[in-house]
Amino acid sequence: MLVLCGACLAGARGRSFDAAYGVFIGMNGGEALRSERVLRTQTLVVDPANFGKQEIEFLRSSGHTVYGYLNIGSLEEFRPYYDRFKRLILGRYEHWDGEWWIDVSAASWRDFIVSELAAGYVKKGIDGFFVDNCDVYHYRKETGIFDGLTEVLRRLSGYGLEVLINGGDEYATAVLEKYGGIEGLFSGVNQENVFTRTDFERGTFGRNPESDKRYFMAYLERMERAGARVWLLEYTRDASMAEEIERFCSARGWGCFVSDSVELD
Repeated sequence: MLVLCGACLAGARGRSFDAAYGVFIGMNGGEALRSERVLRTQTLVVDPANFGKQEIEFLRSSGHTVYGYLNIGSLEEFRPYYDRFKRLILGRYEHWDGEWWIDVSAASWRDFIVSELAAGYVKKGIDGFFVDNCDVYHYRKETGIFDGLTEVLRRLSGYGLEVLINGGDEYATAVLEKYGGIEGLFSGVNQENVFTRTDFERGTFGRNPESDKRYFMAYLERMERAGARVWLLEYTRDASMAEEIERFCSARGWGCFVSDSVELD
């Protein structure tokens, strides 16, 4: 249980933020509240499943904006609801052991995500949703998958909170082509590996080929013109490359977070 004393809370409110944005979904609440990097970052993405309501309230009272991680396109074996929905698995999620693409065309999954999981996170006091794995539309490019994702996002938007999608470039592009805009679905996009590339086999990071970088830049610029806020999530242990990415994002007015671990802990 987290005990918040008045002096501690006053000290937290007086903190200055060194970073604008950070993704820390590999941390639990106790770890996050002991981490200087977390406490000095203004906008946070965390997994509300690993945070208590009081811990999120503490962060928000300290001046942080808190997005809650919500995985709508895949199913992880460590989640307590895995057995409940494993019958809806579509296939293996490459590079991530114990994670599987899930059939978002199934009403039972959509209702669970929106009415149970997301609703619980809203009660914990999050400021918005960080929605992951709309890339299931890349894995299975079918009308049912597109429509399922769209319904989930519309219903999440109904909570009146911001909805940020992580990845899902093919889905987001299809949304623009079909509806001509993103209103009522999502308000921002977070894209991983625009500048960087992850070699999962070797456990190393490198620089993305220029062709991939150009593709993602064109995609992000298109999303920005459609009214979406833009964030980048990059992985590198190269300090000079991290500085290059941060300078670029600062000049563009985009948020970014550079991590040295794909675990985001």
